This record gives sequence, structure tokens and C-alpha cells, in this order.
Amino acid sequence: MTIAHAHGRRAFGSQLSHFDLVSQKIGLSSMKLFALESMVYMTAGLHDHQKDPDICLEATACRLFAAEVSKYIKDSCKSILGAATYLSDNNVVAIFDDIEGLNWWESSEDLNTLYLGLGGLAYGAEYREASVRTLRNPFNNLYGFLKQDSKRRGDLKLRLKLHEDVHPSLADIAQKLEKMVLEFDRAVEHQLELHGADIQLAEIDVGRLARISTYLYAMISALARANRSYCDGHAHNDLELRMCLTFITLCQPDVMQLIELCGHGCEFKIDPFVLDVSHYMFEQGAYATVHPLTKNIF
Repeated sequence: MTIAHAHGRRAFGSQLSHFDLVSQKIGLSSMKLFALESMVYMTAGLHDHQKDPDICLEATACRLFAAEVSKYIKDSCKSILGAATYLSDNNVVAIFDDIEGLNWWESSEDLNTLYLGLGGLAYGAEYREASVRTLRNPFNNLYGFLKQDSKRRGDLKLRLKLHEDVHPSLADIAQKLEKMVLEFDRAVEHQLELHGADIQLAEIDVGRLARISTYLYAMISALARANRSYCDGHAHNDLELRMCLTFITLCQPDVMQLIELCGHGCEFKIDPFVLDVSHYMFEQGAYATVHPLTKNIF
């Protein structure tokens, strides 16, 4: 509906679709929707091909990404469709109200985030138990600690070789994606080393890990779908290839920033200062600031 409106509506002597800011919203919305569809298809495929299906974490990642994508698409569509979306009887408003209701139907975004983060850590901790114990107690195995510490500080080797399993036109972006996956693996190990069994109390970092895994799953799903579409010669395969390349490129800076905040090299975090402000507000019981027009008389 928004694409049709932008294609037919004229403003300032030209169609809305000819303005770059409008086109950018349509393009980004399309790429995010493409990635979300790919996640859902991937999750359904995992369920269909497993003897004892276990897709709880993947489904939760889909829910989190769906909530994020729906918010972006809602804001983009409303800004293009204009003031008519403010009217209560507008059918676009009804659609987005239903979507927002679905986002809250089973649980809140925060609960889904913690479930995904802690659930993923539970899986990851199983095969990291020995290495994390060595990192947390270096003097019990000094040689092992030095070896692991040197390994995690060294350059990453693309041991998964993801680029060998995709079309050559996707090889470069597959290498970038694999590097993000391996950097994320390091960040998970660091968080387990830092917090140990108390990792569930580090809710902000757990939330970051959940967001990273959601984005990685979205990028992996989009890559798999675009690769299949291009190799099998599906309709619009060139478009899907471009959307995949662009989506992963756009996500990379955000993912790497989140990984850096969770990783071993992060020396400063703003989180404690934010929480200090929050605690002060809770102590005051309200938004405790002085009005900017207030005057002091001495």
C-alpha cells in the first residue's frame, strides 16, 4: 500500500517515489522484511528436518527481530502515507495495531531478550566449561591460561569456511559474516569468564548478546536464502542478492559495536552511569530535574 501510494502521489512537482529519502525508507523496509522472512523460513525448515525439533531459541530470535522490523516499517509507512494514518478508521492503523498486539501477546520484549540470551549461554557454556574454568582460575593451570589468552588475542582464522559453501559472488560477504560469528564466540567466552555462574545477573550484557545473536541469525538466514535463489535461478534473484549484500553490510557496524562492548578489549562502559541516573530517579519517585526556567534568588 505504501509503495503504491508513493508511486502515485505527487508533491513539490514530482512523485514521492522520486525523492531519495522516501526511496531509502522503502528500500530499508524491504531489506528488513526480506531478512525476517528468511529467518522464519529457516526456522520452519529446521523444525521440519529435525527428528526431535528444538527451535525455541530460533523462534524467539524471530519474535525479537519481527518486533524491531515491524516498528521500523510502521514508522516508515506512516511518514510516507501522511496524516491520514492518524485517523482511527484508517485501515493502515488497524494493521499496525494488530501487529503491535501480537508483539505483546505472549510476553514482553525484555523477557524474550533475556530468554534468548540466557538460553544461548546455557548451550554455549556446555562445551566451554573447561576453558572458562581455566580463564577464571589462571593459577590452577597457568600454561593453559597463557595458551588460551594468546589464542583469543590473536588474529581470527576463518575455520568455518562459510565462503566455500556459497556462490562466488557471495564469498566476500560470507567471510565478513563468519568473522562476526567468530568475534561473537570470543565475546560469549569473555562474558562467561567475567561473570561465571552469575551471568544471569548481568542483564544488560545478556541483552546485548541476545541482540547480536538475533542479527547474526537474520544475516545467516538472508545469506542462505539469497544463495539458494541465485543458484537455482529464481525470479528476482538479482534483487535478493543485492538485498542480502546490503543488509549484511548495514548490520555489520552495529553488530561489531555490540560485540566490542561485550568483548575482552572493552575498557569503558557507560552502563554504570546510566544505572546511577535510573537509581536516583527511583529514589526520588519521579523525573527529578529542576525546570530550566526556575530562578534562584540569593
